[in-house]
Amino acid sequence: MKKLAILAFSVLFIALSFLSFEFVLTHTNHSHEALGHENSCHVCIIINSVNNLIKQLFSAVKASLPVIAGTLGALFLLRTNTICFRHYSLVTLEIKINN
Repeated sequence: MKKLAILAFSVLFIALSFLSFEFVLTHTNHSHEALGHENSCHVCIIINSVNNLIKQLFSAVKASLPVIAGTLGALFLLRTNTICFRHYSLVTLEIKINN
C-alpha cells in the first residue's frame, strides 16, 4: 500500500511539474493586464513563482546527485567484490587442503 501511495505521489508530482513548465512556455509572451499597480499582472506572478519553484527543484536535484552517485557506486563496488570472491574459492582453484 505504501509503494502504491509513493508511486501515485511521484506521478502526480511529475505531472504537475510538467504542467507548470508548459504553462510558463505558453504564457511567456502574453499581453499584460493593466490593473494600475506595477507587477500586478496575475500571469506574471504565476510565471515568476513557477520559475522560482523550478530553480529550487533543479538546485535540490544538483545537490543530491553526488550522494546518489556515491551510493550507487558503493553498491556496485560491493556487488563486484562479492562476485569476485565467489570465483576465487578453494574449490574453484582446486586446492587440496590435506597435503
